[in-house]
Amino acid sequence: MTGGARSGKSSFAERLAAASGEAVTYLATAQAFDAEMEDRIRRHRADRPVGWATVEEPLNVPGALRAAVTPTALLDCLSLWVSNLLLADHTDGAILEQADALLAAARARPGLTVLVTNEVGFGIVPDNALARRYRDVLGWVNQRAAAASDEAWLLVSGLPLPLKPAPRPSFLSPRSPMHPDLTALISAVHPADPAAMQAARERQAQLTKPAGALGDLESLAVRLAGVFGTEKPQPRGVAVLVAAGDHGVAQPDSEGGGVSAYPPEVTPAMVANFLADTPAGPGGAAVNAIARTVGARVYVMDAGVNADLPGHPALVRAAVRRGTRDLRREAAMTRGETEALVLAGAALARRAIEEGADLLIPGEMGIGNTTPAAALTARLLNLGPEAVTGRGTGVDDATLARKVEAVRGALDRHASDPADPLGVLADLGGFEIAAMLGMMLQAAASRRAVILDGFVEGSAALVGVALAPALRDFLFPAGECAEIGHAAQLAHLNLKPMFRLGLRLGEGTGGVLAAPLLLSAAATLREMRTFAEAGVPGGG
Repeated sequence: MTGGARSGKSSFAERLAAASGEAVTYLATAQAFDAEMEDRIRRHRADRPVGWATVEEPLNVPGALRAAVTPTALLDCLSLWVSNLLLADHTDGAILEQADALLAAARARPGLTVLVTNEVGFGIVPDNALARRYRDVLGWVNQRAAAASDEAWLLVSGLPLPLKPAPRPSFLSPRSPMHPDLTALISAVHPADPAAMQAARERQAQLTKPAGALGDLESLAVRLAGVFGTEKPQPRGVAVLVAAGDHGVAQPDSEGGGVSAYPPEVTPAMVANFLADTPAGPGGAAVNAIARTVGARVYVMDAGVNADLPGHPALVRAAVRRGTRDLRREAAMTRGETEALVLAGAALARRAIEEGADLLIPGEMGIGNTTPAAALTARLLNLGPEAVTGRGTGVDDATLARKVEAVRGALDRHASDPADPLGVLADLGGFEIAAMLGMMLQAAASRRAVILDGFVEGSAALVGVALAPALRDFLFPAGECAEIGHAAQLAHLNLKPMFRLGLRLGEGTGGVLAAPLLLSAAATLREMRTFAEAGVPGGG
């Protein structure tokens, strides 16, 4: 992959590596000589998939490539490596010998090796001897790399142009056009307000307390300022939106074994429980009880329950199919079905916002839904099934083994590509997961905060951030749940949970528990006085 600065080389190379479906070693050649470069390296590390192995080697890159044990290797980049060698006083001939050794190591590998470099010869002639020498040596190295490679691509303005005949990568294959309403929704998600966040930091430093005394509440408050666009955020209403759906993978296999401790019939029964009239108020489930304690409103959606649900005025009916297909054998949903549920989730979020919600909590109910959540997480983070598949409702060892194999079977169909996040969701996800994705996108587009509950919600967030990276600014994870893959999701999203209570119920329960923390964080910025306002000595 070659091209100019900010041409999209690294992104394209990473997509090619991820599309291999194999474990990846990322060989990084950059060295940090100043703060700007340190920040650039830090951002690159955070952007890499969690499951990739990273090797940072500025000089002995041929040796590092030979030592890589993963089937796929990505080297980024040749141009910095050549610069490092020049600065280490290597001669031109020695650098070309090193390049030949690197290319020999790449050709000897059984798997895919992706090389990233820069084209530096398109501009004016450099005005000093070292820069001219660098231009020439890198040009010679690039010629050798292109000659030795099976494929060569030139990136211009983010567009990959084939220089050597190459099969078209799967993520560049034509797809059905996205629904225009969904395209518009994704385009409406913009980053948090940096000016409001800076003003909030400055105000935070002047509040009547020791610096940092409120711990994580301080950073949460600053993030809320960015969401709501003011240094004194005032979120009020809280809504939890529970989407329910069934899953083909939850049906027992030919030997009577399933992937959950409970039968699929529990899903419609729990929907009825969410809507039941009880002495305490509407709903008899955990999410209803907890929501009542914080004054949160509960909305319930039929996103795809495999049953005839009784009529109820509070039930939002959005199902396009009774449960997904069995993801072990075929795609769980069509792309059209997936988009319909994303838009239905967005519509429910808009309704909640119109009815006063500033904090939105996507929740879910669906027997077996941690299995599609694990499959989504494995595909999007390039992790193995064992690394992300947990016990869900508390299954025994035999059921966990079946669950892991179900995820493995779904991944082994190789029917979706991480470069097409919506396609991954359709292939491996669920109707309630698609609905929650829509809720998150709409909340962000409407400049409202999203409280993430647990693992299933996290799988929707992974898809959402892949579609609209700025969505991350609006996500506030409640707690790290008991599911094994949740920590990997949060690490990839670079988000810190507010608590660890061992929760694994779902329904949005953890999110509702976290709502008072966010409301309190905002109140500190809004209602506390500064040292100057209070006349208290000690302000800076």
